[in-house]
Amino acid sequence: PYGTMIAQAADDVSAAVLTLSDGTQVTATIENGWAVAWWPGSGQLASAQLTTPSGTQTQTFTRCEVQTCAGGGPHGGAPGGGPGGG
Repeated sequence: PYGTMIAQAADDVSAAVLTLSDGTQVTATIENGWAVAWWPGSGQLASAQLTTPSGTQTQTFTRCEVQTCAGGGPHGGAPGGGPGGG
């Protein structure tokens, strides 16, 4: 299994470090307003530290299953690149 994340990033984001549910940290690639990452294993996206010229901010993500998220909002990274990734 593997997890993925593809997300739009603000123009001033220069780096993103993702923390997974198992504590693993993954560095995302940032380019042209997009952040992309993949990782081996079944860890889910728990938070992201985003670096901008004004400092580093942490954004947290609540884990939810595709079938139970009202409105189909963001689901974090889905293992195997399946529905709900990114």
